[in-house]
Amino acid sequence: DTPVAPLNSMGRLRAELAEELLDEHARGRLRATIARASDFFGPELPRTAVFRPGVLRVLVRGGRIHLLCNPDTPHGYSYVPDVVRGLAVLGRHDEADGRAWHLPVAARVTTRALLERFAARAGTRVTVRRVPRRLLRLAGSFVPVLRAVVAMDYQWEIPYVPDDGRIRRAFGVEPTDLDAAIDATLAAVGGRVGGGRKRPETPR
Repeated sequence: DTPVAPLNSMGRLRAELAEELLDEHARGRLRATIARASDFFGPELPRTAVFRPGVLRVLVRGGRIHLLCNPDTPHGYSYVPDVVRGLAVLGRHDEADGRAWHLPVAARVTTRALLERFAARAGTRVTVRRVPRRLLRLAGSFVPVLRAVVAMDYQWEIPYVPDDGRIRRAFGVEPTDLDAAIDATLAAVGGRVGGGRKRPETPR
C-alpha cells in the first residue's frame, strides 16, 4: 500500500509495467496478481545478490566474503521454496487478483548477521567485507552490470524489509523456520549443518 516512488529509470520502468498490468486487470482483459519479494536464498539458486554459489561455498569452508552491498542495514530475505509456495497459493485464489502481495519473509536481519548465522549452522567462521563504493562506481563506468548494481545501491543503504503480513493473514502462508531453511541451503552445496551435524536431505 506504500505509494510507488521510483528513484531511477529501472524503478520507473517496473512501476509503469505494474500499473499497466493492473489497469488491464481492471478493464477485464486479463487476470493479474503481483507478487513481490526482496532478496532470495535457497538450494540450487545460481543467481542472487548475496547467497550465490560462490558465497555458499565460502560459508561451508569458512573464510572471507566480499559483498557489493552494505552488510549492516536490516534487509528482508525470502527462502525460495516459500516464494514458490506463496506464488502457488496466490494463483489458486481469485481474491488475490488485482493486488500486490509481499511473499513470505524468512529473515529480517542485517546481511552480516544472516551470513554469520549460516556460518554458525555450518560450523565455520566467516569475515564479511564490503567492496568500496568508489571502486564499484569506477568499475561501473566500464561494466554495465556493475553500473546497474550502483543504480540500485540505495536498497542496501536503508532498511529494506517487506511486510508479509497480508499474505500470512489472508492465506496462512508462513515462512519456513529459518534454521531449517539455512540447513537445506547448506546441504545442497555439501555443507555441514546445525553446527556440524549430519546433513539432512534437501526437500523437494
